[in-house]
Amino acid sequence: MKYLICIFFISFQLTAFSQSFYRISADFSIKSTQTDSSIQLVMGTVFYDINEKQIIYDIIFPKKETLVLEDSITYKFTDGELLEKYKTPDIIETTIFHLSLNGQLSNYGLKQSKFIINKVENSGTQIITTWLPPDEYKNAIDKILISTKENQMSGIIFFSDKDKIISKHFFNNYKNYEGLQFPSEVLVIKYFDNIEIYEKTTFKNIKINNYEENNNYHFDIPPN
Repeated sequence: MKYLICIFFISFQLTAFSQSFYRISADFSIKSTQTDSSIQLVMGTVFYDINEKQIIYDIIFPKKETLVLEDSITYKFTDGELLEKYKTPDIIETTIFHLSLNGQLSNYGLKQSKFIINKVENSGTQIITTWLPPDEYKNAIDKILISTKENQMSGIIFFSDKDKIISKHFFNNYKNYEGLQFPSEVLVIKYFDNIEIYEKTTFKNIKINNYEENNNYHFDIPPN
């Protein structure tokens, strides 16, 4: 019996370890409409390691360049040369990459935040959960609605004050990658002065925990 317990414990440990997701890469294409009704297409490969906390976009179209998101700064490189850097919101831990690896995409990480659940409703096969922000966020966000189906995020809507929609996000075509459920298509609709801006991202050739391309998951940022 002791041997069986030992074997079971080892098996459980190996299973738990095998379900630990820390790294993801994918070929992507982003098609977006602009405020002047033109359409922009960006293509490349994205890399993210949950321990490095860098999102690296290796862009091949419309021109070859690399974007690196780290902390609250985005860096733009061409042929390894830093061309530009600018401050951006620190969004890494709320991206689809980080949330998926952490198993928190279905609630957008709000369970680990100061947001609180205000209401839960059933709508056909969907479950709609209304989240309210803490006081320090109420000037920017009034509420967040999350729609899930079979414990998968299907949509999220951000509201400002007076029920004004800031943006909608739809997550489609989930596929299983080595035990990780990841949407291969994300549609974002943003609202600016009554104008709808569409951004559709498609992911292909997704790799999970790829340890054979270590250099692609870390980018050396030159000192200031």
